Amino acid sequence: MLSPGRQVSAGLGPYAWCGNLRAEAGTYQVGGPRRKFAAELTADALRIDNRPDHECRFNLLPPEGGRSEIVFEAEVKVEGSEPAAFLSISRLRSNRGPVVLSLAGDHLSLADRRPAAVDFSHFRTVRISHRRGLLEVRVDGEVVRSASVFHEELAMSEFMRGGPLYARTMFGQVGDAGTSWWRRVRYETRNPRLTDWRWSWAAADGIWPDQYQRDRLTQVHGNHPDQKPGPDHGYSSWLQQEDGTIVFVDYTNFGDDGGKSHLVGAFIDPGDLA
Repeated sequence: MLSPGRQVSAGLGPYAWCGNLRAEAGTYQVGGPRRKFAAELTADALRIDNRPDHECRFNLLPPEGGRSEIVFEAEVKVEGSEPAAFLSISRLRSNRGPVVLSLAGDHLSLADRRPAAVDFSHFRTVRISHRRGLLEVRVDGEVVRSASVFHEELAMSEFMRGGPLYARTMFGQVGDAGTSWWRRVRYETRNPRLTDWRWSWAAADGIWPDQYQRDRLTQVHGNHPDQKPGPDHGYSSWLQQEDGTIVFVDYTNFGDDGGKSHLVGAFIDPGDLA
């Protein structure tokens, strides 16, 4: 199956997906980095080194809204005087602002408000929870920040081109300096109408958070997420020829001046996707 990149981590160009569509219809998988990144998976942790023009973030299924019960927890270590890691929950609107928890080596902050002194030079368990309008941030079980959450949700905005941190439910890198180590992550959402969702990951299992995407997705044609004008593409079409080769055509504005675009074609041999 071929899919425009706006359905895969925003604005990256078309992807080819390999799998059994009937067997996997209705499931949701974690999205991985949408641009180049510097990270290493070891038996102990996923190490992310922040660098300019790099971005290592992982996307999760957002909660239904302000009435959802949520637990978002990570065991993490951070190096750097400025925020180098974050966890965000989209759709929620609190009295402190959007729910974005930034982590630095010696503090954390919720929605860029007054920081709380926390030593992240060793692994700490950070937990964001929401239930019945009460949002709490705990470190090793101790509440360090709390906020009220309104029932009115934030709109899903700038989804196609990435947008601000609060536009998605994510964890990973923020900024272009510092390092973070992620040992495990757990996320659960109980929704009033939509299906509940649970996901967990641990470095000790030897797989990346986005392992599904790594195993089954390949990028056919890319748009840089920061290009100006913003990346645009889609309206993809494909045809499999008698010899098995797939002819793929996509609309794109990659490298074009504002208001212009073009078509790009690619020939895909089934062996390329093996």
